[in-house]
Amino acid sequence: MNDNTIEKLVYEIDDMFTQYLKTLQVDPLVLSTILLARMIRMNDACESGKEFRQILSESYKKAPVESEIVRLH
Repeated sequence: MNDNTIEKLVYEIDDMFTQYLKTLQVDPLVLSTILLARMIRMNDACESGKEFRQILSESYKKAPVESEIVRLH
């Protein structure tokens, strides 16, 4: 996967999240909880659950840089 593909994927995911928030009128924290639970299940099913949980356990320690802050349009 190259940088252009990753960037495209990120924007598509941001757009999808925005659509969910608008069409389902769901609270962002509720949506985040659902998505996180699904990502955990997906990683468990793909046998990468341990590594995914390791990423989660360390990710809160790193503050986002300006370019990483999500801007939902």
